[in-house]
Amino acid sequence: MIKSKQSNNIIFLEQIVQQKLRKEQELNFYEQELQKLYTKLSNLRSEINLTNLIISVITSEKDLDIAKVLHEIDTAETSVANMSKE
Repeated sequence: MIKSKQSNNIIFLEQIVQQKLRKEQELNFYEQELQKLYTKLSNLRSEINLTNLIISVITSEKDLDIAKVLHEIDTAETSVANMSKE
């Protein structure tokens, strides 16, 4: 009788350990997916900022320093490109 109870305890402990390992693997998977989403989110924010800059330049009737605008656009595009490499 004692042997059977010990055997059941061992099986129960093994099931708990297996469940823990599955949960750790699942957590790892979702952490990786979350990192991918953070990267996409960052890229989208940069693209929106670039688009807003372009819209601002187009709708602005203030001093248009074309060289400055082109530099700002180039800087924003470089930032987006660098973020997508990360």
